[in-house]
Amino acid sequence: GWRRGSKSFGITTEMERIFNKSSPFASLNAKPKRLDRAALVECILYYALKSLLELVRLQILGKGGLQRLQVDTQYMRRCYTRFVRKPKTLADALDEVVTSAHERCLERQLLSADTVEGLVEQQM
Repeated sequence: GWRRGSKSFGITTEMERIFNKSSPFASLNAKPKRLDRAALVECILYYALKSLLELVRLQILGKGGLQRLQVDTQYMRRCYTRFVRKPKTLADALDEVVTSAHERCLERQLLSADTVEGLVEQQM
């Protein structure tokens, strides 16, 4: 069961925090009003980002993991913005992933914005 003090209860509390209305994820449309390609893609992105955030919150990262997430989220920002109706909300959600990774990192050394952009450009 979901008893207070059990590991399961802690995970439930974390999940509630992720789905909290104050999160940038709250304004992403998890349940589309009409089913079309754009709504379906946005919904998939919504759940994928929530899963990524949950994964990050359960990890302890090194400097390389943090920097890899910086590059990956910037790549996602560049690729996925065209698929959502609210690009600002997507950007906020990706920023929350990096912020959470930074909080869970042992060596908190972020890459410069120019370095991240250069690495993403190499992959585009």
